[in-house]
Amino acid sequence: MTYQHSVMVVDDTPHNLRLLIETVAQLGVETRPILDGETAMKAAILQPPDLILLDIRMPCMDGLEVCRHLKQLRTLSHIPVIFVTAELSITVTEQAHAVGGLITKPINTIQVRDLVQEILELS
Repeated sequence: MTYQHSVMVVDDTPHNLRLLIETVAQLGVETRPILDGETAMKAAILQPPDLILLDIRMPCMDGLEVCRHLKQLRTLSHIPVIFVTAELSITVTEQAHAVGGLITKPINTIQVRDLVQEILELS
């Protein structure tokens, strides 16, 4: 099957990853599940997605660091990043915006689906 869009979904919690994949798959887009930030960086470099859904709190390389690195690379800086997190603090929201990402919290599948669809339609 050929897809028009590709969405990388990065979360270290298998349940959340599965939930997000199922949500995004409803839009008929290719979904690329990834369990950690370091692998996400490598995968994005090898095959840039159209959009990245990214957990903030992950071991080793957290989502904020992943986004910061992506935005520093000329070939990847255009990729929209949506942080999907259960973190409710203002500080986390400010950090997400500071590195160039949008944020949706807590995980709300309808909101995530609608935001992904809107961004992909604009691209």
